[in-house]
Amino acid sequence: MSNKSSLINIIEFNGLPGCGKTTITNKMLETPLCCDWPMETYESMYRCFGKNKLSRLLHAIWYFRPIEFCRLLSLAKLVCCHKKKILYKRVIVAELLLIVYRCRRMDRLYVVDQGPLQGILSIAHSYNISDWKKFLSLSQKILAGYEKHTVFVNLVSDPKTARERIRYRNFSYGSRMNFIENDAELETELQKQHSTLNQLRSILPVSHTVTVDAKFEAIHNANTILDFYRGLTQ
Repeated sequence: MSNKSSLINIIEFNGLPGCGKTTITNKMLETPLCCDWPMETYESMYRCFGKNKLSRLLHAIWYFRPIEFCRLLSLAKLVCCHKKKILYKRVIVAELLLIVYRCRRMDRLYVVDQGPLQGILSIAHSYNISDWKKFLSLSQKILAGYEKHTVFVNLVSDPKTARERIRYRNFSYGSRMNFIENDAELETELQKQHSTLNQLRSILPVSHTVTVDAKFEAIHNANTILDFYRGLTQ
C-alpha cells in the first residue's frame, strides 16, 4: 500500500438494518482485487484491540477522549426518548467504536460494516431530535477526527425493501428488530431511521463518500466501492 493510500485506510458502511452492509463487506473480502491487500473487518480490528479484558480496558483508558465522550452525551440529551439508560449504553458503544478506530494500524485497510456513524445513528435511532442543527454540528465534530482516513459508503435502501429483508432473515439475538412483530410499526420505524440517516449523510465529506444501491448484486457494489477507493488513493 502506497504512502498516499495509507492516508485512507477505512471503508465504512452506513445504511438501514437489513440493507446488506455485512453481505457486501464479505464480498469485498472475497474479491480477487483484494487478494494482495492486508484487509481486516471491524471484528478482527476489535480483536487486535486487546488480547484480554484488562488490556482492552487499559487501551480504552489510554485512547479515551473526554471531549468526544461529552459530545456523545450531548447528542443523547438532544434525543427525545424516555429510555435514557438505553441511549447512554449506545453512547458507550459509540465511544468504544471510536477508541478502536484510534488503535488501528495505518498500514492496513479496514472494511467496517458498523462504524462510528452507525453508532451515532443508533443513538438518534427513530426518535425525535429537539435541535437538529446542534445534533448535526456535534456529529460533525465527532466524525472530523477520523473522516480524512475514511471512505464512507452510503448503502441506499428504501424502508419497504429493508422491512422485507428483515422479515426474511434472522437478526442476532437481542436486536431490537426481533421484537417488532407488526409490519406497519416496523416500516414506520425504518422510515424514521431513514430520515435520520439522510440527515447524518448530509454532513459527510462529498469527496470521500460513495453511494451504492442495495438492489444491485453485492459483488457489483463491492467492485464499485473498490474502484472508488482506488481512484482516491492512486
